[in-house]
Amino acid sequence: MEQHTQTIDRTLSEPQSELRTQHSLERIVHFLIGSRYFFLVTGMTFLAWEMFEVFLEGESLSIKTILEVAMISVIGPALMWFGSRCAEGFAKQVIQSQDRLLAANQVAQREIVERERAQQALEETERQFRDLYDQAPHAYFTIDVDGCIEMANQRAGEMLGYDKGDLVGRHVLELYADTPGGKDKAKELVALSNSGREIRDEELEMRKADGESVCVSLTMKPLLNANGEV
Repeated sequence: MEQHTQTIDRTLSEPQSELRTQHSLERIVHFLIGSRYFFLVTGMTFLAWEMFEVFLEGESLSIKTILEVAMISVIGPALMWFGSRCAEGFAKQVIQSQDRLLAANQVAQREIVERERAQQALEETERQFRDLYDQAPHAYFTIDVDGCIEMANQRAGEMLGYDKGDLVGRHVLELYADTPGGKDKAKELVALSNSGREIRDEELEMRKADGESVCVSLTMKPLLNANGEV
C-alpha cells in the first residue's frame, strides 16, 4: 500500500517538474528576445556553429576564416536588430501622427457642432425679432442711408393701404404728401438721422395708396456700426 502511494506521488510530480522546466525555458527565451544584447547572443551562437561545422569537415581554422564568420555572424543580426528598431520607431511615429490627426479631427468636429449651434441660435433670435417687428402695434420702416425701404411691418402696410411687400424697395419720400409738413420736412429729418441724430415724435403728413393724407408722429433711430457710423 505504501509502495503504491509513493508511485502515485511520483507520477503526479513528474508533469509538474516538466511544466516548471518549460516555464523556465520560456522566461529565458523572452529575456533574450527582449534584451538589447539579443543580436550578440544570436551572432555568437551562429559563429560557434559555423566553427563547429568547419571543425567537423577537417578544415583548418585560419584567422581570416574566423574573422569572416564572426563578421557575418555578428553584423547580420546586428543589422536585423537595427532594422527592427527603425521599424518600431517608424511605427510609433505613424501611430503618434494618427493620434494627432484623430485629436485634430475631433476638435474640428466639435468646432463645427458649436458653430452650427451658434448659427441655429442666431437664426432663432432673428426669427423672434422678425415676429416682434412684424406683429408690433406701431408702423415700422427700416431704411438705408439712401432712404430706400429695406423692410416694413404689417401695421405699416395697413396704415398706408399697401401690402407690406410692395413697400420694400420704394424710396421713403414717395410715401409723404407734397406739402411742407410732408416731403420737405421728411427730407430734412432723414438727413439728420443719417448724421447719427435720433428723431423723436415729429409730426409729418404721409400719403396713403388711395391718395388720402394721414398725419403721423415720426421717431427715427439710426443704427450704428462698430465704428459709430450709420
